[in-house]
Amino acid sequence: MFQIIRLLPTVTLILFASVALPLSPVAIGQSDGASGSVGASAQIVRGIEITGVDDLQFGAILNGLESGTETISLEPDGSFQSAPDGLSSVNDTVTGTSQVQAATFSVESEDAQTKTGQEIRIELTSDLGGGADAPSITGLDVAYDNAGNVGDDNSTAVTINSATIPASAAENLQVGGTLEVSANTPAGTYDGGTITVTSTFK
Repeated sequence: MFQIIRLLPTVTLILFASVALPLSPVAIGQSDGASGSVGASAQIVRGIEITGVDDLQFGAILNGLESGTETISLEPDGSFQSAPDGLSSVNDTVTGTSQVQAATFSVESEDAQTKTGQEIRIELTSDLGGGADAPSITGLDVAYDNAGNVGDDNSTAVTINSATIPASAAENLQVGGTLEVSANTPAGTYDGGTITVTSTFK
């Protein structure tokens, strides 16, 4: 008696488990860096503005000199120093003459911001004119509101160093002067003088 036995094939299954691993930055081409930032700005300023307001006017001076020369000085506040013998101010008794006054200037910042450490130069750039015996301005006497009296009666050029230029001002620079008259100076009006004030912002 035969018994037929069928053998079934054995199937072996092999399972593979996959594990998801995180990707590092280096793996995707990124660098581990840092960054920072700051702002940027600029301030634009303007310079100095100088305005001539009043002329320097000695008015009528009586020449009573017999010989030689003498000087008479007008202060920055518009008053005369004691006059020497032979010269005197007679403006109050002479009609048609200019009033006695010191020169005035307004020196201020062009952009309404105070400037410090500046230089202001005041100079007689042309004399009164009129020939060899004409009166002559031989010195300037200067007062500046931000520096006091800084004048020099013996010089026709005065420099104010380390000056403060205010944000705004009116007639803050006053200029008097010394007038030299000769016994030979003829009567007349002498008005060719020029006073120049300069300052370069730096």
